[in-house]
Amino acid sequence: MSSLESNNKKSRSALSIDNKRMIYGVIKLLLISALTVFMMQELHPFMQFINVELVKLAPLAWLKFMKYRFFFNMLLYFLMYLLLYLLPGFRITGSVVTIGMFFFGWAQHHVVINKKQIIFPWDIYNLRLVGEISSQYKVIINVHVIISFLIMLLILCLIVVGRPQKIHRKMRLILIVTVAFLNALYFMGFVLNPALQKKAEFYYATFISITNSTNDGVFFNFFHYINSLENIVPEDYSQQRALDILERYSQEDALPAIVDKKPDVIVVLNESFTDYEDYLDLPTNEDVLPFYHNLSGANLVKKSLFLSVLGGSTANTEAEILTSQTMAFYPQGSYPFIQYFDHPIDALPELLRAEGYRTMAIHPFEAFGWKRPTVYPFMGIDTFLTIEMFDNPEKVRNYASDLAAYEYLTAVHRAHKKNDPDVPIFQYLVTMQNHSGYATGPDALPIQIDTDKYVTELVNYLNLLHISDAALKELIDYYQTSPDPVVLVFFGDHQAIWADEGEALLNQLAANSRYDLEVHRYVTPIMVWANFDISDSYLANIDQEIMSPNYIAPLIADLTGMDTPYYRFLRDMYSHVPAINARGIM
Repeated sequence: MSSLESNNKKSRSALSIDNKRMIYGVIKLLLISALTVFMMQELHPFMQFINVELVKLAPLAWLKFMKYRFFFNMLLYFLMYLLLYLLPGFRITGSVVTIGMFFFGWAQHHVVINKKQIIFPWDIYNLRLVGEISSQYKVIINVHVIISFLIMLLILCLIVVGRPQKIHRKMRLILIVTVAFLNALYFMGFVLNPALQKKAEFYYATFISITNSTNDGVFFNFFHYINSLENIVPEDYSQQRALDILERYSQEDALPAIVDKKPDVIVVLNESFTDYEDYLDLPTNEDVLPFYHNLSGANLVKKSLFLSVLGGSTANTEAEILTSQTMAFYPQGSYPFIQYFDHPIDALPELLRAEGYRTMAIHPFEAFGWKRPTVYPFMGIDTFLTIEMFDNPEKVRNYASDLAAYEYLTAVHRAHKKNDPDVPIFQYLVTMQNHSGYATGPDALPIQIDTDKYVTELVNYLNLLHISDAALKELIDYYQTSPDPVVLVFFGDHQAIWADEGEALLNQLAANSRYDLEVHRYVTPIMVWANFDISDSYLANIDQEIMSPNYIAPLIADLTGMDTPYYRFLRDMYSHVPAINARGIM
């Protein structure tokens, strides 16, 4: 045999593949990919409607909604597993990836039930925060989780059983490069291509991301939101046009200040604070919020706050309150604190700081959540005080109580006034007492509900609100005695959210609500109180009973003495659109 023939034979040998083994391997990977679709989708047996109702489907019922999109999902998993199959150590890498996907799906199962939302790509920034609060929730094991777990075990068996395909190094390299290219082509050309997916009838309907995961696939929907990591500029937008609009309002007079001396401005974001009795026929044995309901006078204005979030995402309400920018113009599911606030912002604290205020934020929990230590300075907050600064605070469940938070707030205020009596202060407090979940309640439960179904979590929550109400009285009593003018803005950042029986009960009790069903779960109370008469203020003379967070600073401009062309623009906008947020307008 000549050397040329020998070399040709070696070359053919290097490129040869055991066809039977390869066909067996491909069939096995196709089966694994199909089972992976079943595993992931069975962990997401949910449909969500615009009125926040969540429906749990029967096992495998998601198939009739996903339809042929099943095969697009299957192809996504097949290309991934095929690449792992060609790389060394498939038994290990394939098993790790499969187990990882199961736990991702199981985690999202918990998030959907407890928070009525999916896991978004940017949630990775809050993994530590999730770990800190997860102890308040129950581990969910139901028929869907069990089915998915069994499917995972079957996938692992298929991965481990059988000998790996022996492929010559040269051919293996060619296949790896080819399959890697196909993965990139499919991912970039279709998975991250909404225009092409639309032609394939993928949904991605606004406000119902949970349903999108059922219709289109868990990971297709997850990757869809990667496109939202970049800020989307509206059509026909230009910075110059925005400046021209502001220029018109710069010609208008600012609201005259109600008081001559700059007031201390206190903003309290009370975690999950809600006045159910404002719109529900709530059959409790006594008033949940007696102090709040009885509080009245010429120094007080109460309104309803129409919010963008439900059951969580506190930082989005913070973003609207502090910057006066509505979530309506951010991509669905986004978190400005995490994605966009990486530069100085003309937020309320910054505007007040420019007027000589000392600015601070207080949060009786760990500092790391929502990138607050990074974002707050961009907003003009000089000092951020967290739970480490508290001295053995009183706790309700596992969180610092509202009373402990208020005692610390007022102690800091008192110390500031002693050291710098002529310097006004802006204090921004984010409480923790009423944070979800509510499987565990306070020690005493004086508030009870008389309904056909006893919902333990709801009773626990109502009693937490009752404790908050008592603490609010202590806060008001302190600032009432201040020799300096004080403006206090107090509001709930979002309502609590419930599992199926809790949501069903609330919807039943909301039959006579003054709000539409789609609206009432996104409303919390807001109170503006001062230790001086505010009956002549701009806010006190507004007929509208509802507002959204972006309007708060503009509507109290004559109380704080801080007015800007942008605030004047927003007051004009408020007269036409009194509430605007991620859910819509009113």
